[in-house]
Amino acid sequence: MTVVSPISGISGDNTQQRCSAKKVEASLAFTEVPQPVLLLGSGGMLGRAWEELLVCNGIEHVSLGHGELDVARRDAVDGALHKSYRLVVNCTAWTDVDGAETNETSAFAVNADGPQFLAQRCRQLGVMLVHYSTDYVFRGDATRPYQEQDPVDPQGVYAKSKAEGDQCIQDSGCRHLIIRISGLYAPWGKNFMRTMVRLLQSKNHVRVVNDQRLRVTSATEAAAGSMGLVKLGIEGIVNLAGEGDRTWYEFACQIGRHLGSKCEIEPVRTDQYPVAAPRPAYSVLDLAKARSLIGGISSWQEQLASVLAQREE
Repeated sequence: MTVVSPISGISGDNTQQRCSAKKVEASLAFTEVPQPVLLLGSGGMLGRAWEELLVCNGIEHVSLGHGELDVARRDAVDGALHKSYRLVVNCTAWTDVDGAETNETSAFAVNADGPQFLAQRCRQLGVMLVHYSTDYVFRGDATRPYQEQDPVDPQGVYAKSKAEGDQCIQDSGCRHLIIRISGLYAPWGKNFMRTMVRLLQSKNHVRVVNDQRLRVTSATEAAAGSMGLVKLGIEGIVNLAGEGDRTWYEFACQIGRHLGSKCEIEPVRTDQYPVAAPRPAYSVLDLAKARSLIGGISSWQEQLASVLAQREE
């Protein structure tokens, strides 16, 4: 557990090195974020990005990692959330899309039961809840970007568990902000970008799917944009991702160009790369609402360049 007050300073060399850049990248003064904040899932990609923003902006908060609070236990949730908190940011999630197919109970416990317990407790205490959803809640066969109000049609266990969690929050009556993101990556953790960097630096040839179109999202930018929405008092559902859509193959090629890699990248179809869970062929999120609320959103190319510059070995 990490507890930080506005005067406690910055802990950790990496955080300190990134703070000045983080304030510039965010381009918003987050002095009006409700405090104190309870941050859940602080060890994950998105949770770590939130942690850095909270620390860098001197926002009082308590951070709990995945091993410190089991959101799938109602008694644990009720014990951790108390009336002194004014904002709960839930970055916990079961994100193993293929693993969910054989671990349905666990996936639903984290992605559906957890959000339900959090939302019900937030409703009791009058606390605002920020929660993250995914492009996977949509069927993935649209011909235009998905808007916030479009009906969901999740395919696969992971997608269904996330959609159920979203609905539980909406049904709870708590004040909430559900942010839909897609293709999340960061300088840290397990994600497509870091995997590709490793492969492109060690292999002569890799194969990457070229028929799944989406937006990719830097965890740092997602956290900063989320904070901007919180400061504005926005509630409901908002899509948030990098500007511009692309396939995983196109993303990999851009990574290769940044690295100056000589590795050959071969585009393949999804059916040539068998996986347990279905993937949406088209899950591009419409960002019109986010643009109208927080202004310009940086392109996925700009976000990628920034993340590559910060990446950890």
